Amino acid sequence: MTVLSFFYQHQLLVVAQSDRVVSPVNSVIHKDFEYRSPIPSAWMVG
Repeated sequence: MTVLSFFYQHQLLVVAQSDRVVSPVNSVIHKDFEYRSPIPSAWMVG
């Protein structure tokens, strides 16, 4: 049975802006690591 592992990272960058002022860039990073295995299958003979 093969187990597939995945690592992913998402980054969100946001700023607020008015007519004359812009806020500094704020960043949020979400990371995750997970396993996904194939759907198990089995059969009987006999």
